[in-house]
Amino acid sequence: MKDDVAVHLFKCDKCTQSKFPNKKPRAPMGSISVGAPLDRISIDIVGPLPRTVRNNKYFLTATDHFTKWTEVYPIPDQTAVTCAQKILDDFIGRFGCPESLHSDQGGSFESEIFQQLCQMLQVRKTRTSASNPKGNGQCERIHRTILQMLRAYLKGDQSDWDKHLGCLMAAYRFSENDSTGLTPNMLMLGREVKTPSI
Repeated sequence: MKDDVAVHLFKCDKCTQSKFPNKKPRAPMGSISVGAPLDRISIDIVGPLPRTVRNNKYFLTATDHFTKWTEVYPIPDQTAVTCAQKILDDFIGRFGCPESLHSDQGGSFESEIFQQLCQMLQVRKTRTSASNPKGNGQCERIHRTILQMLRAYLKGDQSDWDKHLGCLMAAYRFSENDSTGLTPNMLMLGREVKTPSI
């Protein structure tokens, strides 16, 4: 009898129409197509982390959607000036201007100074929708990987996590990416980098 009632309630049009939906409907997320390195860069901040002896408490990531190449910059704070300066000096100074720069709606990236930087460099600035970390999935995935690598490498002593990011990111760039089937080194540099034989 109980099963019959459940089947009837499930099939009854009036019953199903009168129920409130359990989940709010969301628009389907589309995929972003990129065809070359630096077509689209996603940026984000991780922290606060334990303050290091070099006074860093956060790190800023910049991930290329096409190559999966990621740069990680330890920073003492997450102000707009600090973030804009790092992107300009360390990322754009090394790789050139991307076509577009994607971020969440954090104050650092939505600030006037960041908007002016993008306008001056003719970089299209895009952002995720409010409260939707999936919209910046490239960064969210790499953040999990970086934090996992830091935990495994540091084994408790977190006073100098910023000192080890370069070597950890080199290891990441040597590794084949599941979605591309190639290493970030190959896709960004056009070659594999020399590594020590172990």
